[in-house]
Amino acid sequence: MYNAVLTELLPVEEPLLEDRIAKMDQALSPGLTELKWKNEDDIPNFIEGTMKVVSDVSGVVDIMKNNLRSVSGILSQWCKEPIVARQKGAKPMALDEFDLKHKERVGMRMMTQSEGGKEIHKFVKDSSEALKVSKVASNWKAYVDFVSNIVIE
Repeated sequence: MYNAVLTELLPVEEPLLEDRIAKMDQALSPGLTELKWKNEDDIPNFIEGTMKVVSDVSGVVDIMKNNLRSVSGILSQWCKEPIVARQKGAKPMALDEFDLKHKERVGMRMMTQSEGGKEIHKFVKDSSEALKVSKVASNWKAYVDFVSNIVIE
């Protein structure tokens, strides 16, 4: 779990978890420097305490990663179908008819994107709640900008 947390984090995510990673390192430190693994009676307590800290951080990272995957999934749904598609063998269409169908397709796309935008907002809010971070913190703003750039691209 520890290695997965450290290797999976994106540079924009690391500052959001900096305090938790420091607590994780602090909890692991006695196992690396002080404890004698063959003779210590404190080993079970050390493992239990360390697992609790590492599991907490891992859980937050999992929530963030799953939310980011969900955002990407919503975005990929938007790209599956073009708004205007040329159909093979289709006869030319009158301008009024094309305009009507185009407005209909654009309206449907806008509705889909509006609903998807609400879901994306929910996923970002879920990450914020998991991190327990201030919405005005510069690290959080950088993460929101990162997600926004994914949406824009």
